Amino acid sequence: MFGYSRQDVKGEPSGVRIIASNELHSDIHHGGDERHIARQPSRLIGCRLKVHIYDDRLVCYLGTTPVLTVGRRHFKRHGPRVRVVDYRHLIGGLVKKPQAFRHSVFREELFPRPVFRRAWEALDARLEPRKACRVYVGLLHLAAMHGCEAALADHLAAVLDAGGAPDLEAARAAVAPPAPASAPAVSVPAPDPAGYDRLLTHLGEAA
Repeated sequence: MFGYSRQDVKGEPSGVRIIASNELHSDIHHGGDERHIARQPSRLIGCRLKVHIYDDRLVCYLGTTPVLTVGRRHFKRHGPRVRVVDYRHLIGGLVKKPQAFRHSVFREELFPRPVFRRAWEALDARLEPRKACRVYVGLLHLAAMHGCEAALADHLAAVLDAGGAPDLEAARAAVAPPAPASAPAVSVPAPDPAGYDRLLTHLGEAA
């Protein structure tokens, strides 16, 4: 978690204060108040970041390396806080406890595309609650780990339009890249110690 205040020049880095959390809070004061909440990867907890603020995004730097870019949302003065959540930053915890998805305060942000919401509604209507959560979180994990969100969205749309229900293994087979072929067996024979004896004998004779 960090807080910062915006400087006058767009793109100018702002000072950052880090708190032990993977929730990024910011209050920007520039011609009006803006309040942002964004999830950040847990690997950044305890780090000190610099934030470059642009009209449409916040770019966070660890030293000179950009480590996180989040969309910048705007809200009306005195309105509610605006939240930016990337499911990729949460999926590591969710996949360990998929039942947490159902009552997560971030659940509405865990539908990266409208078809994912349709997939969840179909799963929730057809499966028992625990399995519905497990399958949907598995779909999010599949999208996050293989970078196949768009392909998975197309697959889910085709399944739902045909009246079917999403299936994790079918989705994996449809969109995940094939597993790499097994590496060929390599046999490296052990060196013959007698060769070293001959080398030492030859060096001794040369001396």
